[in-house]
Amino acid sequence: MKHRLVIVITIILTIALAGCGGDEQEATDDEPLRIVTSFLPVHLLTLNVVGDLPGVEIEIIIDPAAGDPHNYQLTPGDRLKLERADVVIVNGLGLEGFLEDALAELGDGVTVIEAAEDIEPLPNRPAPGGHHEGEDHEHGDVNPHVWTSPSAAVRMTKNIRDALSRILPDHTDELRANAEGLITELELVFDRMHLAVERGVERRIVTNHDAFPYLARDLGLEVAAVINSNPGAPLSAGEIAGLIGHLRAEGAAAIFLEPQYPEDAGRAVAAESGIPVYTLDPCATGEGEPGYFIEVQRRNAEALESALAKAEEN
Repeated sequence: MKHRLVIVITIILTIALAGCGGDEQEATDDEPLRIVTSFLPVHLLTLNVVGDLPGVEIEIIIDPAAGDPHNYQLTPGDRLKLERADVVIVNGLGLEGFLEDALAELGDGVTVIEAAEDIEPLPNRPAPGGHHEGEDHEHGDVNPHVWTSPSAAVRMTKNIRDALSRILPDHTDELRANAEGLITELELVFDRMHLAVERGVERRIVTNHDAFPYLARDLGLEVAAVINSNPGAPLSAGEIAGLIGHLRAEGAAAIFLEPQYPEDAGRAVAAESGIPVYTLDPCATGEGEPGYFIEVQRRNAEALESALAKAEEN
């Protein structure tokens, strides 16, 4: 009887000790690691890094078709996702103000990863011609649109990779291999963009709103003007006239509009200033499939090649 009692106690202690692990939030067959991403670009980068790793579930807060995080309000469904999350991955730099209170309520129960960590931020500043870039979407003093530069997206990918490797140490090799595939593609498309800039003559561009300063910085371009720093609000006739006058005097290679916003003001400015129009996509909306991010970057590379080649011809 005593011998049986010793065996039972040993089994109980073994089971109890097996449940005492480290801090890693390793996924198991019964309980997956639940990752919640804030919006499409961060979601796409995360999908690429995780790949087909088993035992990981990834959900997104802002629907890929809705896009714009600037004035987003959390829904009850969003809050449920956050309550169930083990990890929340955000852009950072003030973009996800709508998440701050909800994450504070969750406290230490969730790991928050900022993809833009250690990327040197750019300020929101007045554009040439007196347009009010500094009021862009109430982001404060920092521009958060880092992901629109393939070079910055490489840094974001590495940040996501490294953070998830600490959470899933048994899958570090898979995470690194997945990230490396995307990093290689991003570096190739960035080199293509850089070559287009080097071959062109005019490096001044106009953007629809202040979404591309990091792309401009990394490529050596100058954002000469912004059509509308708050594209949700219409421009006055006086603002449009002032912008046309500024661009007639200063010139630019191209006006780049965005598929997420109305084009009327940009096309009116283009027609009156004689500057050609192209499209740059900040990838705020679109398809929620892993390959979509690099697809958008390639289209943007094509737009830059066409715009700067035309400027060279002129």
